[in-house]
Amino acid sequence: MDHGQTQVEWIRSLGGYFHPHLEIRRFNPADPASPSGIFATAAIKSSETVIVVPDRALLKSGIEGSEETCDTVVNLAAQRRAGSASPYAPYVDFIYSGMPPLPAAYGSAAAKILERIVGQELPPAYVTDMSFAGTCDDNDTYTSAELEEAYHLVLRRSWDDVMLPVFDMCNHRNGRWRNVDSTSAHLGKDITVFALRDIEPGEQIYLSYNECEDCDFALTYVLPHILRDFGFVEQYPRRWRFEIDKEDDENDDYYEEAVVVFELDEADDGKLRLTWLSEEADDLDKKFLWGQLTRLLDMKGYVTEGLAVADVTDHERGTIMEYYGAMVTALEYAIWGDRREHGFGENEDGCSDREDQTCSSDGGGAARALYYGEDKNWEEEDDDYDENWEEEDSENED
Repeated sequence: MDHGQTQVEWIRSLGGYFHPHLEIRRFNPADPASPSGIFATAAIKSSETVIVVPDRALLKSGIEGSEETCDTVVNLAAQRRAGSASPYAPYVDFIYSGMPPLPAAYGSAAAKILERIVGQELPPAYVTDMSFAGTCDDNDTYTSAELEEAYHLVLRRSWDDVMLPVFDMCNHRNGRWRNVDSTSAHLGKDITVFALRDIEPGEQIYLSYNECEDCDFALTYVLPHILRDFGFVEQYPRRWRFEIDKEDDENDDYYEEAVVVFELDEADDGKLRLTWLSEEADDLDKKFLWGQLTRLLDMKGYVTEGLAVADVTDHERGTIMEYYGAMVTALEYAIWGDRREHGFGENEDGCSDREDQTCSSDGGGAARALYYGEDKNWEEEDDDYDENWEEEDSENED
């Protein structure tokens, strides 16, 4: 079944609109496993309306006056049970047709590795523990499995409590790639999606998931949160935010909370460019970031070996490795900026792919030497790291 076309016909039957120069298709039409998106088949002018989703097609809480996401989850479970009798059947059939899991639905082996990569000081909180049971009130009408599946679908395909048929097929990308925005989903009116600039034939339609009409968290909701809630590592530009408890070893009375926010984008020459969206990280900030980078570099063997086991799926393995590599690259640039191009990376350490900056042949020694010098006892640091995680595992088992 062509779920995309079925949804388009459905919203049109309700008075909606889908621009004749748009099509829903897979990135690679020859690959049935390829992701889908919305693409322009001919030029679209800036400010043109490209999609209108009627208010009555929006799946909400179903309770008068409620804007609670948990109520929308319960309503989605009800629509799923109703099957073809649901007024939202074309949409519900599509979202239940099979999507890659969110990190909260990963198997235990993959979840444990992702949790260790995030660690105890980095975002996002609860990366593998987003659940109906942990967020919403008890519900005896539907099974736990029904509610958890519905919860994850609402999490990844809604603006808060409102699910957005057809519009939710616009993929996320910021920067020069972003080409549409919309009116708010919370006005009780139809949603109108419009072009932010001229869109060329063949371009994919991109919405921002953190710089949209209903978004007010451009500097707080960044790549790690998108991974948690939507299940993917965003393409460049990638935005990062680190909250840092600053302490000074030479001044016991010094303590400060700091936030650093920056973006990495890929230029036309293939090189990455760093833009600070907060004040640039100072030496104490970089000390914290360096500690996180060292921790990640030291766990490279643990990550790659752990992901090689049979009970980790290809999707889990690919997503976690992409996130791991993205985090390492982001920390390197935050510490060294453009100097990173010359001091650590593919030319020095034999990396063949810019996306995999974790492939340093010396396990990170080049990066460490740049920051601390050659004489630090890294074997001792590695032993401490392993012992700390062994202690944590033992506590969790107890």
